Amino acid sequence: MTDIIKAVCPEHQIELVPKQTKRFGVRHECPVRGCSVAWWGRQSATPADARTRKARHDFSEAYLRLQNDEADQVLAWFAENDIEGPGFMTAEEAGLAIGFITRLWLDAEAIALRELIATSVTQLSKAGQAAFVRLVASQVPGVNLRECSDVVVLTRVRNLVSSLLSNEREEAGRRQQQQGRARRPSQKRTLPPVEPTKTKRKLDL
Repeated sequence: MTDIIKAVCPEHQIELVPKQTKRFGVRHECPVRGCSVAWWGRQSATPADARTRKARHDFSEAYLRLQNDEADQVLAWFAENDIEGPGFMTAEEAGLAIGFITRLWLDAEAIALRELIATSVTQLSKAGQAAFVRLVASQVPGVNLRECSDVVVLTRVRNLVSSLLSNEREEAGRRQQQQGRARRPSQKRTLPPVEPTKTKRKLDL
């Protein structure tokens, strides 16, 4: 565990000066002109300059968007790198942590794309599946779709299979309409009978 955190500027090794804020309580600041080191007096974070505080904040925002299993992986990454928590990271460590989270997101997105592609291919006809194989071989040669983690490549493949599916559905709709017209009996128009015109003889009175 980290020792009790003291209100001392890590850059100038002088005591931070407490200042009362209007909304957020006491904020400890370095008295050296131009120094941005500050601390809110909590034992969950160390005094840090503005750059480091922003990096920690960016990490925290990304961390809150993680699923439980992903968050556990980040905590394991902290343990591997001897980082006690977000409030103890340097700006560089926070950048690495954000990079780790980004890779988790990309891995999750890649898995979702691979599953979507596999499901979509099963919905193609045999001819469509053969066309899909030819398109993938010509446009993204050498890619193993079962193991690919490149989101850009997988997105391109997803667009290919989506286009093939759309074309097949449109073609199926056209065939269905043509078959419906072919089965429909022809209807002849019949005109109503014409009644003979009756003329009245004009009488001269």
